[in-house]
Amino acid sequence: MNSQDLPVQKFYSPEGVRILFEKTVKTENNNIDTIFQLKNKYKTLIEMWYASFFVSAIKKKFGKEYYIGSSDFPDVYLVTKDEKDREGFPVEIMQLLDYNQKKFDDNYKKLADKVFRKKGDKNYGKSSLLLVNRLSSKEFNVSEFIKLLNQKNWFFERIWLGIFRENNRDWTFFEAYPCSNFNNIGRMNYNFKDDKKIFF
Repeated sequence: MNSQDLPVQKFYSPEGVRILFEKTVKTENNNIDTIFQLKNKYKTLIEMWYASFFVSAIKKKFGKEYYIGSSDFPDVYLVTKDEKDREGFPVEIMQLLDYNQKKFDDNYKKLADKVFRKKGDKNYGKSSLLLVNRLSSKEFNVSEFIKLLNQKNWFFERIWLGIFRENNRDWTFFEAYPCSNFNNIGRMNYNFKDDKKIFF
């Protein structure tokens, strides 16, 4: 990936995103919920926030450090630091459920159709789609949802499903598409406490 080909010039490490996020939270009376409730105002920041945990999980599993740059189409670019041999890929990000939603009606087909309706026609070349969900995986049938995603034809090379668990204070990212073995879905994880040392 050539730097001149990128529509983004400024990239942030996960730590850089954290600093931006915390500064913004202070402007909203230190209320983190306000950031997510004002999702249109803070769309870019929220996307980079989600991406920061995604790249932290990548570093934990594969040892590679990706930096995050915001874009319009797609939402972010993830790139390595070395400009001479820069690697990277674009990522579109979609929040599956409303931030305030605490329960899911178990209609996985409707949810998969919603994702396809919104993202099925997006074609950014070799790119990924990151779906984020703040409901506990115990309350969300990951394999059922991933089966339904794999019944559709996507332009994305990969689709990841990220689930945040409040009790564990961690993110788990499932390899949602392509997937052929729904009993053994690939995954990677980032824990706020245990993996703090790999945050960069």
